[in-house]
Amino acid sequence: AFRFEAGRDFHEEGELEGEVLQQNSRGFRIAADLGPTVSFQSMFLENQATPPGYLYLYANATGVMPGQGRIKAFNTRGLDFAWATGNVSWSPRPWLNAQLGQDRHFVGNGYRSMLLSDNSSPYPYVKLSALTTSKRFQYSAIFAKLEQIGAANRLPTGGAGESLFWWKRATFLHLSANLGPLQLALFEGTLWRTIDTNGVLPFDALQLNPLIGLNTALNGFNGAHTQLLGLDAKYRCTDNLFAYGQFALTDPAGGRHAWQAGLQWFDLLRRDLHLLVEY
Repeated sequence: AFRFEAGRDFHEEGELEGEVLQQNSRGFRIAADLGPTVSFQSMFLENQATPPGYLYLYANATGVMPGQGRIKAFNTRGLDFAWATGNVSWSPRPWLNAQLGQDRHFVGNGYRSMLLSDNSSPYPYVKLSALTTSKRFQYSAIFAKLEQIGAANRLPTGGAGESLFWWKRATFLHLSANLGPLQLALFEGTLWRTIDTNGVLPFDALQLNPLIGLNTALNGFNGAHTQLLGLDAKYRCTDNLFAYGQFALTDPAGGRHAWQAGLQWFDLLRRDLHLLVEY
């Protein structure tokens, strides 16, 4: 895999003025089937970039390139960053799948998701998915470990340059229904408070709970853990025109909620010309 870009931003000023913006990426992807029920894939991408000023300033302040990972500096304004993903997938039955790997996930139909978006660094996870024989209902459970990989988020474990980052476990549960032209899905995300100033907290068995809604009912929105509930919908207006949207709620008392609405139009006016409009 190769990617090369070059450009200029004529509105940058000060120390950022006049820089040639560029990114070059090199990597590989390998995927294979190991018999009829087991498969694996692996991908690695190494990048060097001179990004636009707003990204350069943000990355230097946080130590992270958004959606990519940790950075290292090179030359005067260059950033170096890399990431790797991979998983092993097992389908013992046509309706059942289990995965173990490191990757990102996406829930929804938009450019970004209010519920679970892939604009993040890859994280280790276990994912279980089941599909009814009618193929109308699918249930997925993701158990993950998330890290705050910014430069200022090291755990106080000594003076080593590679001390561990603050981390927390996460549980993402998703139930989707295919109702003909309408597709509906319920989502629950739980970010578990795993570490405090005294160290790692005792393991909570609810972190392995596979029942959607139970964690929110037991933890509430004002507890030590963060709960997010969501609704995802997509409607087929015609074979080429789709409307979609999401609603997310994480703190009703504080008014913390989000919504999304979008439209996808395929083969608009001519074949292979598509339109995506989203708010």
